[in-house]
Amino acid sequence: MQERILGLRIFIACGFLMKIDEFDAIRFCSDYNIEYWLSGKNVSEGWVSIQCPHCNDDSNHGAINPFGGYFSCWKCGWHSLYDTIKLLVGGVNPLHILKEYGVVTSITKKEKVAGTKDFYLPGGKLLEPHKKYLESRRFDPEFIEEKYSVRGTLMHSQYGYRIITPVIYKGEIVSFLGRDYTNKQVQRHKDCPVEVSKIYHKNILYGLDNCFKDNVLVVEGAYDKWRMGDQCCATLGTGWTPSQANLLADNYNTIFIMFDAGEEAQKKAKGLALYLTSMGKDVELINTEYDEPDDMVESDVNYLKKELKLL
Repeated sequence: MQERILGLRIFIACGFLMKIDEFDAIRFCSDYNIEYWLSGKNVSEGWVSIQCPHCNDDSNHGAINPFGGYFSCWKCGWHSLYDTIKLLVGGVNPLHILKEYGVVTSITKKEKVAGTKDFYLPGGKLLEPHKKYLESRRFDPEFIEEKYSVRGTLMHSQYGYRIITPVIYKGEIVSFLGRDYTNKQVQRHKDCPVEVSKIYHKNILYGLDNCFKDNVLVVEGAYDKWRMGDQCCATLGTGWTPSQANLLADNYNTIFIMFDAGEEAQKKAKGLALYLTSMGKDVELINTEYDEPDDMVESDVNYLKKELKLL
């Protein structure tokens, strides 16, 4: 079973951001006569599966994570538990239910909510250390900076010594990725937190704005996407989400998947292929002699894209 999106467990209520530490989903569903599943189709281990109230769900695609207070749907993605309860039991204050069946903690005033004025993009123009790192990865720094609006940091309180890659969706910067270019940081990848993203980057596909045809190539990482160029997008990790798969299905009829050569990556690629095939899409897994798409030389990239009719 593919991993669900571990969405933000913070919501606005009474002018404050509230955090749900845990939620007794089974008791809640039982008390309010909401049918639920603990095993079987569409059920991830540890989740309490229900019919999603947010979309035209004719099965049990929705689910509550009782240990984190999350709600996610295979079809329409993440929603706050507060809004989900409001739809499930209209006429009852969701906050009362959250307090009765879970542990709720006030955090701060609502100015910190995702997608507000607090979202900012760290870094500035690429400097010599950033350029040297990109050159060591066989990228042209000037081209990458211009085409993908990539930035760099030096000393920074949170994102020091990183290449900052904006995640752009429908022409708007909605999140960002941070990659240590010194290879000395304890945390190599440090991305925009869910709570300050305009859109969580695992709910969309990196580079989708550069994919205009009816067919598309899907890779794992942002640097893989850079190597492959236009008509290629990235899941930003092997752990693809239903929201990303649904975006692919909504926008493309022919989908090529080229993840890294490792066993786990190939397993995830096959899972994504099966998911998309079940939605009636023409899907093909692409394997090459390279361990990663990022390793490919330009001549091989051009040959592959020509063969797949991506040029």
